[in-house]
Amino acid sequence: MATTETTQNVEETTSSSPFLDLPNEIHIEIFKSCTGFADAASFAATCRQLQSIWKSHQKAVISYIGSNCIVAFDDALRAVRAIDIAERQYQFMALQSSEANVTQDDEPPPRRIPIRRLGARSSPPSPNEISKLLDLKHFVETALFIGHEQKDIHIFCQQSSSKIQLPRACPHGVDPAQTPAFAEEVDFKIYASMYRFFLVSAALSSVYWEPFFTDHPKADSLRAIFSFCPTVRSSLYVRRQFGGGELSYVRQWPCYNKRYAKQSQLDEIFGEIGEYLLERGRREGIWGQEDEGSNSNTQQQQQQQGNNRDFQTAGAIQAIMMIISCHELFWCAAQQELSCAGRAVERTPTWSSEIRYRAASVTFLGIHGALNAWVPYYASDISRRPYIHLLSRSVGHAPDGGPLSQLRLLKLFHELLHYDRQDASLDLDSDLPYELGFFEYLLRRHFGLRVQFMWGYGQSSYAIYMANGIAFRGVEQFRKDVPDILSRYTS
Repeated sequence: MATTETTQNVEETTSSSPFLDLPNEIHIEIFKSCTGFADAASFAATCRQLQSIWKSHQKAVISYIGSNCIVAFDDALRAVRAIDIAERQYQFMALQSSEANVTQDDEPPPRRIPIRRLGARSSPPSPNEISKLLDLKHFVETALFIGHEQKDIHIFCQQSSSKIQLPRACPHGVDPAQTPAFAEEVDFKIYASMYRFFLVSAALSSVYWEPFFTDHPKADSLRAIFSFCPTVRSSLYVRRQFGGGELSYVRQWPCYNKRYAKQSQLDEIFGEIGEYLLERGRREGIWGQEDEGSNSNTQQQQQQQGNNRDFQTAGAIQAIMMIISCHELFWCAAQQELSCAGRAVERTPTWSSEIRYRAASVTFLGIHGALNAWVPYYASDISRRPYIHLLSRSVGHAPDGGPLSQLRLLKLFHELLHYDRQDASLDLDSDLPYELGFFEYLLRRHFGLRVQFMWGYGQSSYAIYMANGIAFRGVEQFRKDVPDILSRYTS
């Protein structure tokens, strides 16, 4: 009874407060001035009137706070939304292929993820999306920490806004003598690149899945060969072999046909996401240049230095190379887990009863299925248990009530690479893994460049950057180092 009376007294006191007589616009601005989501929620909980204002304007306030408190907030939001759409795409196609009645959504998901309509301007984020965004941010910071501490990867050790701080100053990090604007640029590009990796991963998923969900009989064969169910042991599967018939069928899709894919075909499947990333890179390539005069002076300096790549071009190339490096970082930080992805039911992760965990919904270039990335919840525990658990995530239920099977495309990529190596007419010098085909297309299509390294296999030119990270300290440095990583096509 006393609690009820206290609550009533608080309501009576606040209802007569001059503060609450202020226009709602003032209250909204106060919400926006909060330094975090928890502060805004606490402010809203002080009385019913503020709760009502919070509920009415929640999405707009959340979007404003997020953009001011989270580095590369819009890129993170796009990644979260793209992962969600990719999952709904798979559910829809998988249920259609099983001739089930598709009733999950009022309308089918888009055939291609609408890259340019995923940002906060198109639609402010919901509280659920913010929760997923914060989970993804925490996972990204954990991967950065593990890559630095365990794998000696220094490309991304410059970030300064992470809650998971390195135990000691890294000589490869941002030079304290640099201007704050430069440190802000590096910080943004690191986080943006990590989130863009997941955006690309989700966007490419629907491209890679298409051959598996057609009316052709070979589509059934492909699903039988390359699908897995998270709750069924692989030893119980009766596997078919990937033969010439399946190979001829899948080669009809340009993403699976390196040799004969036409430029127009590649443009159709890769063009939209590629143009978006290059546009962002070009814009970030002139970071801090406030007017055309400063850009003109910069271009004059470049010509005097004998470098014919302007800052916008270098920024675009750097943006793509940093996303490729995210793939390298995640592979190095969680190689064993990624290699086992799709067989999660057969593995028993080593959980610590003393540590609380949190999961982020992720996908890695669409090749390992839908995954939950489990990492320690608290930053203080990550140094104690610097490990990532990747477990298959359910993407819906089949007509029989069981979980939908998923596709593990890494196995298909290995099969295609095997056939490529048997073809003597193929130029194996440019033979990147199939999961990097999008980046290979992008650099060649727009810049006439070829990548001169194989990720994950320690080729010297790229290993230097993995060890030192010097190419990712800013566009100016990257422009100088571009020839060491990339060279012009001669064909």
